[in-house]
Amino acid sequence: MKPKRVLIVDDALELGRLLKATLSSLDSSIDIKVAPTAEEAFLEISKQKIDLLVTDFRLPGMSGAELVKRIRQTQPEIKVILITGVSETQMPEEGKNLIVDFFLKKPMEIADFLSASKKCLGLEEEPEKPTKKEEPRISRQQIVVRLESLKSNLNAFSVCLIDDQGNIRLKTGEFPEKNFEIRWLPTLLNILTADNRVIHQFNPPIADGVHSFIGPNFSMILVTVNEMALLTILKPEPGHNHLIMALGVVMDAQRELMKALRTSELNIETVQPDRSRKTEPGSEGVDQEFREKIQKSGKGVKKDAANQFWEAASEGEEGGAGNLEGISWKDAEKMGLLNNEGKKK
Repeated sequence: MKPKRVLIVDDALELGRLLKATLSSLDSSIDIKVAPTAEEAFLEISKQKIDLLVTDFRLPGMSGAELVKRIRQTQPEIKVILITGVSETQMPEEGKNLIVDFFLKKPMEIADFLSASKKCLGLEEEPEKPTKKEEPRISRQQIVVRLESLKSNLNAFSVCLIDDQGNIRLKTGEFPEKNFEIRWLPTLLNILTADNRVIHQFNPPIADGVHSFIGPNFSMILVTVNEMALLTILKPEPGHNHLIMALGVVMDAQRELMKALRTSELNIETVQPDRSRKTEPGSEGVDQEFREKIQKSGKGVKKDAANQFWEAASEGEEGGAGNLEGISWKDAEKMGLLNNEGKKK
């Protein structure tokens, strides 16, 4: 890119040098010359093209107005800043028809001169494009601390994050029941799946899904968090006031976690019971170890024993099926848990 050329014409040499120094502050590569008279300026311009002419209106000999008229004939594209001691309305007749880019009245402000010069030379700074501010990355530990805080504030048994596959991704505290994951997570996953369908029925889809369950030994609050869910397991409290208060606290945490998980570095191994052992079709969700014990000991189970087994299972007692929804008719038959009345004739 060729350096810009500027010619300053003023019989007051000190002012000419000041304007030159001011323009140099914009860009040191600008080629700036100062001429004390219009005649010298015209001679200079005849040698080479000029990008910007800065001239006083009143000059000894040829006036600044006459200089502008002559230069326009050979270089019509030249930019012109005309400095004058009078306003445009008070301009003498010869100056009123001049084609100039800027009139600057003495005493002029240096800031005005710089602004006019930038525009004439195409040196205006482009407005900075607003850059999207990146949200700070949220670490795994920060999310754990938030879950710990929620557990502490509500004096809860446990708080955990569950993914859309029913896996526990983060967990604080301890579950109130043995085999809690096996007994409850499949059902909670069904709720999350249905919840997601309901959420997307709204137009536009909503972000909040909230469920609460009150039990004798513990209560649960389940809320959606993006593609995951936040499960809070509360200790039993008399009345419903504690649950209502807890709902508000959990929903505040829900909104915070929605934002945090969008920018998190969450990369956690799933926290869940060992489900690697193969299960037969129709027995998904059944504790495999329990199932194997039943298969070994269930051959030839008598009618009364089978009835006792199913009664215990329906009441949730130890020794029951654990997850009746996961036991097929074929499994029950293999385990010897069907009496003659249950078989088809």
